[in-house]
Amino acid sequence: MLSIDACKLDVDFMAGTCHKGLLSLPGLGFLYTRNPDLVDGLLQGGGGFNSKDLRHPATSPLKFEAGTPNYFAIAALDKALAYLQKNRKNRFQQLCSWNEELVMQLKSIEEVVLYGAKGSRKLPITSFNVKGMAPTQLASMLYKEHNIITRAGIHCAPFMHRMLGTYPMGCVRVSIGHANTLQDIFTLVSAIKKVENKKCFISKIF
Repeated sequence: MLSIDACKLDVDFMAGTCHKGLLSLPGLGFLYTRNPDLVDGLLQGGGGFNSKDLRHPATSPLKFEAGTPNYFAIAALDKALAYLQKNRKNRFQQLCSWNEELVMQLKSIEEVVLYGAKGSRKLPITSFNVKGMAPTQLASMLYKEHNIITRAGIHCAPFMHRMLGTYPMGCVRVSIGHANTLQDIFTLVSAIKKVENKKCFISKIF
């Protein structure tokens, strides 16, 4: 888990989801705003505070708390954060080290094209394509033939893929998580090589 200080970054807004790297349940996210008084709530009603008042609260944080909160995901997030705080720095460095190994291995495959940040800015996430294959086809073969789950497409970020030059097909994304091992990296690389070889074999036949 990477530490981020929104105040030091001097950002106006910061948004994120809690069901991925933060290990909570789907349906929960967070939004940081430097000045919440300048932001209106998206929904109104059902806040459970001063129910006799026909008007929704106008002050923070109550104005952002319409309806019933996602208690299950909030409770899960609390436990997940406690877990992530244990040996957090060493674990994050380990994941980044494994990702460096993955990148190095993928660079050795001629047909693989890598995208994204490099060096110290690199998080344990790697995006790539195999020349001559649609990313969705590659991801499907990795799953069906090798039981490896990746994320393919434009990842709900079409502008990013326009910048990378991967629009409209997108690319394949691999996220190294807390349950992974170094052996998983070697297994993935081996699977990509097998899929890539099969692609070459199929193209020669047809």
